Amino acid sequence: MADTTPNDAGPESSVEELDSAIRSAGIRLDNVSDDIEADGSVVLIGFEEIRDAELFLSLTCPENGLAHSMWDRATGSNHMAHELHAEGVPHAEAMAEMNGVSWEWDIVPHVHGRRVTWHIFVVVPTVDVPEIVARLRGAEEVSGRSFAEI
Repeated sequence: MADTTPNDAGPESSVEELDSAIRSAGIRLDNVSDDIEADGSVVLIGFEEIRDAELFLSLTCPENGLAHSMWDRATGSNHMAHELHAEGVPHAEAMAEMNGVSWEWDIVPHVHGRRVTWHIFVVVPTVDVPEIVARLRGAEEVSGRSFAEI
Protein backbone atom coordinates (compact mmCIF):
# COMPACT_ATOMS: atom_id res chain seq x y z
CA MET A 1 0.00 0.00 0.00
CA ALA A 2 1.55 3.30 -1.06
CA ASP A 3 1.86 6.43 1.06
CA THR A 4 1.17 4.90 4.44
CA THR A 5 4.27 6.13 6.25
CA PRO A 6 6.51 9.16 5.89
CA ASN A 7 9.47 8.75 3.53
CA ASP A 8 13.08 9.08 4.62
CA ALA A 9 14.39 12.50 3.70
CA GLY A 10 17.42 12.48 1.47
CA PRO A 11 19.74 15.00 -0.11
CA GLU A 12 17.33 15.39 -3.04
CA SER A 13 14.75 16.86 -0.66
CA SER A 14 16.44 20.15 0.12
CA VAL A 15 14.55 23.27 1.02
CA GLU A 16 15.73 24.85 -2.22
CA GLU A 17 14.21 22.01 -4.27
CA LEU A 18 10.97 22.26 -2.29
CA ASP A 19 10.83 26.01 -2.88
CA SER A 20 11.53 25.51 -6.59
CA ALA A 21 8.90 22.75 -6.98
CA ILE A 22 6.24 24.83 -5.23
CA ARG A 23 6.96 27.94 -7.30
CA SER A 24 7.13 25.90 -10.53
CA ALA A 25 3.61 24.70 -9.80
CA GLY A 26 2.48 28.34 -9.80
CA ILE A 27 2.03 28.51 -6.05
CA ARG A 28 3.02 31.86 -4.54
CA LEU A 29 5.12 31.77 -1.40
CA ASP A 30 6.19 34.07 1.37
CA ASN A 31 8.99 31.72 2.33
CA VAL A 32 10.23 28.18 2.86
CA SER A 33 12.52 27.60 5.81
CA ASP A 34 14.00 24.66 7.67
CA ASP A 35 15.49 26.61 10.55
CA ILE A 36 12.51 26.72 12.91
CA GLU A 37 13.64 23.59 14.79
CA ALA A 38 17.27 23.07 15.77
CA ASP A 39 17.24 19.46 14.59
CA GLY A 40 15.89 20.32 11.11
CA SER A 41 12.96 17.94 11.60
CA VAL A 42 10.39 20.30 10.08
CA VAL A 43 10.02 22.78 7.24
CA LEU A 44 7.91 25.94 7.42
CA ILE A 45 6.07 26.86 4.23
CA GLY A 46 4.43 30.29 4.07
CA PHE A 47 1.85 30.96 1.35
CA GLU A 48 0.90 34.39 0.06
CA GLU A 49 -2.83 33.74 0.03
CA ILE A 50 -5.36 31.08 0.96
CA ARG A 51 -5.74 29.97 -2.66
CA ASP A 52 -2.01 29.19 -2.78
CA ALA A 53 -2.33 26.91 0.24
CA GLU A 54 -5.42 25.32 -1.30
CA LEU A 55 -3.58 24.58 -4.55
CA PHE A 56 -0.58 23.19 -2.65
CA LEU A 57 -2.78 20.85 -0.63
CA SER A 58 -4.78 19.81 -3.71
CA LEU A 59 -1.65 18.90 -5.66
CA THR A 60 0.28 17.19 -2.87
CA CYS A 61 -2.34 15.44 -0.77
CA PRO A 62 -5.15 13.82 -2.73
CA GLU A 63 -7.84 12.48 -0.41
CA ASN A 64 -7.52 8.76 0.15
CA GLY A 65 -8.97 8.15 3.61
CA LEU A 66 -6.00 6.03 4.68
CA ALA A 67 -4.51 6.18 8.15
CA HIS A 68 -0.88 7.32 8.17
CA SER A 69 -1.15 8.70 4.60
CA MET A 70 0.17 12.13 3.76
CA TRP A 71 -3.45 13.26 3.33
CA ASP A 72 -4.22 12.07 6.86
CA ARG A 73 -1.17 13.84 8.29
CA ALA A 74 -1.77 17.06 6.31
CA THR A 75 -5.46 17.45 7.02
CA GLY A 76 -5.72 16.20 10.58
CA SER A 77 -8.50 13.87 9.49
CA ASN A 78 -7.75 11.61 12.46
CA HIS A 79 -7.77 8.30 10.61
CA MET A 80 -4.46 7.63 12.33
CA ALA A 81 -5.96 8.37 15.75
CA HIS A 82 -8.94 6.10 15.11
CA GLU A 83 -6.63 3.28 14.04
CA LEU A 84 -4.42 3.72 17.10
CA HIS A 85 -7.45 3.79 19.41
CA ALA A 86 -8.78 0.61 17.77
CA GLU A 87 -5.44 -1.03 18.54
CA GLY A 88 -5.91 -0.12 22.20
CA VAL A 89 -3.39 2.72 22.32
CA PRO A 90 -4.41 5.17 25.07
CA HIS A 91 -5.59 8.58 23.84
CA ALA A 92 -2.60 10.54 25.20
CA GLU A 93 -0.13 8.17 23.51
CA ALA A 94 -2.08 8.24 20.24
CA MET A 95 -2.04 12.04 20.23
CA ALA A 96 1.69 12.13 21.02
CA GLU A 97 2.39 9.79 18.09
CA MET A 98 0.27 11.91 15.74
CA ASN A 99 1.90 15.15 16.86
CA GLY A 100 5.25 13.89 15.61
CA VAL A 101 4.03 13.53 12.02
CA SER A 102 0.96 15.74 11.64
CA TRP A 103 1.20 18.97 9.71
CA GLU A 104 0.51 22.13 11.72
CA TRP A 105 -1.45 24.88 9.95
CA ASP A 106 -1.60 28.52 11.02
CA ILE A 107 -3.41 31.51 9.52
CA VAL A 108 -2.60 35.15 10.28
CA PRO A 109 -4.08 38.40 8.98
CA HIS A 110 -1.95 40.61 6.74
CA VAL A 111 -3.17 44.19 6.74
CA HIS A 112 -2.68 46.40 3.67
CA GLY A 113 -4.18 49.71 4.73
CA ARG A 114 -7.91 48.94 5.00
CA ARG A 115 -7.64 45.64 3.12
CA VAL A 116 -6.95 42.42 5.00
CA THR A 117 -5.66 39.26 3.39
CA TRP A 118 -4.63 36.03 5.06
CA HIS A 119 -1.24 34.41 5.15
CA ILE A 120 -1.20 30.66 5.63
CA PHE A 121 1.71 28.80 7.14
CA VAL A 122 2.21 25.07 7.47
CA VAL A 123 4.89 23.22 9.39
CA VAL A 124 5.66 19.95 7.63
CA PRO A 125 7.89 17.13 8.90
CA THR A 126 10.95 16.94 6.64
CA VAL A 127 10.25 13.25 6.05
CA ASP A 128 7.31 14.34 3.84
CA VAL A 129 9.38 16.74 1.70
CA PRO A 130 10.63 14.21 -0.91
CA GLU A 131 7.07 13.04 -1.60
CA ILE A 132 5.79 16.63 -1.78
CA VAL A 133 8.49 17.52 -4.32
CA ALA A 134 7.77 14.38 -6.36
CA ARG A 135 4.02 15.06 -6.42
CA LEU A 136 4.49 18.69 -7.43
CA ARG A 137 6.95 17.74 -10.18
CA GLY A 138 4.62 14.96 -11.34
CA ALA A 139 1.62 17.29 -11.47
CA GLU A 140 3.58 19.74 -13.59
CA GLU A 141 4.73 16.96 -15.95
CA VAL A 142 1.13 15.81 -16.42
CA SER A 143 -0.11 19.28 -17.28
CA GLY A 144 2.98 20.30 -19.27
CA ARG A 145 2.92 23.73 -17.67
CA SER A 146 2.66 25.41 -14.31
CA PHE A 147 -0.73 25.53 -12.69
CA ALA A 148 -0.50 29.32 -12.64
CA GLU A 149 -0.98 29.20 -16.41
CA ILE A 150 -4.09 27.03 -16.29
